[in-house]
Amino acid sequence: LGRTAEAAEQQRYALRLDPNLAAAHVNLANALQQLGKLDESAAADRPDEGPAPSQGASVASSAGGRNIGVAPFALIVSIRVMNERGLATTRTYLEGLEAIVRHAWDPTSPNTRTAVVNISGWVLERPNNTTNSAPVAYATVEQKMRDMIGGVDANGRPDPNGKRFLFVVAANNVDGGCGSSGVIDRFPALLGKKIDGLITVGGMTADNMSWSGTCRGGVEVLAPAQSIFSATITAADHYRGPRPNLRSGTSFAAPIIAGIAARLLSL
Repeated sequence: LGRTAEAAEQQRYALRLDPNLAAAHVNLANALQQLGKLDESAAADRPDEGPAPSQGASVASSAGGRNIGVAPFALIVSIRVMNERGLATTRTYLEGLEAIVRHAWDPTSPNTRTAVVNISGWVLERPNNTTNSAPVAYATVEQKMRDMIGGVDANGRPDPNGKRFLFVVAANNVDGGCGSSGVIDRFPALLGKKIDGLITVGGMTADNMSWSGTCRGGVEVLAPAQSIFSATITAADHYRGPRPNLRSGTSFAAPIIAGIAARLLSL
């Protein structure tokens, strides 16, 4: 998320790693660009996907939805690397980061110096019950993120005068997103405490209390994560969740911080 060259209207710029979005949703209309589905080039890395409405639309609407987003004039770029459960592999992750760099340098993209990458999910080197014999190492993905934070040229090589990126990462939830102790232990959320330019976001309630479902330890900032109203892909004007249309999780806290970052970068 960053400032574009638009003179008539300041737009915030978002590059996101998440599942599918609903390009036709009224809350996201005119705000969304979608890059290729990277999962198709690494199908062996991916667990089975369910038919449930995509998390991606919910996340995107929290960051840049026109009706409910923190940065309602955001340009959101969807980069598919995760399945419906928010899981990705290091291989699809690295491909996604490379796609972000290519997009940022594309002559048709907004001429912004700094973009925000929202990540609402965690990453595996190799999913359970798969036989990938040559997974991409976590260290390789971490170094790519460090390079992008410091600035990269059009080929993704470190360049302090190049395009820069701020990463906003969900801390994950205690229902499978962290160990039995409830402490963050998944990549990339565990990087927040050691990398400047990567923020790990935990969850809070409407009463400004820590949300009971958030993973702890290494959390740098809290944002609303309980009973969040968000868009769904089931129809162009649908919002997500059972009655009432609300959903909880740090996946929705992270894009709120991403949206705030967008607004600050637009000043």
